[in-house]
Amino acid sequence: MTSINAATYTAGSEELAAFAKLNAERQTCGFGLLQQSTQLDTAASGHANYLLRNNKAGHFQDPSDPFFTGNNALDRANAAGYSRCSFSTTTRTSPAAAPT
Repeated sequence: MTSINAATYTAGSEELAAFAKLNAERQTCGFGLLQQSTQLDTAASGHANYLLRNNKAGHFQDPSDPFFTGNNALDRANAAGYSRCSFSTTTRTSPAAAPT
């Protein structure tokens, strides 16, 4: 895509900054822009909450946990209403080690 709708992340938020940086880098490389998906945002924030509440890192969740939102990334995306066929996830446990 060469143009997308404006993202709905809060002005000045880390989410907006990361999304803008991702698309700026994609554009620099000649790749298409990515459109925000509120369904994937919901799935990702639910998983982040699960990890935070349980002091865990990883891609999978325990269905017996009260913060469970789906066993794996595809389950969580589908539960949030995202119906695409495939994608992958990355988790990070050390914000200070993040590339800038």
